[in-house]
Amino acid sequence: DLTDAMDIGVIAFNFMEDTIEYCGAKRPLVLFNSKGEVSQIKGKKRSIGEFVFGEDVNFTTSTIKVDYDDI
Repeated sequence: DLTDAMDIGVIAFNFMEDTIEYCGAKRPLVLFNSKGEVSQIKGKKRSIGEFVFGEDVNFTTSTIKVDYDDI
């Protein structure tokens, strides 16, 4: 069945550089900094495994600088 797919977000932490890398499939990353500000990194508007004939899908990884108190 070609309609099966998965929505997912993956985060990799780099503690040496205080960064995170994020890649999402229909899932955003929401960050709250120590000042109470909210930011959102949107994921790709496609699911993993979603098939469209003749179309290749590439997912983008975003690198975000973070502070110790960010959540």
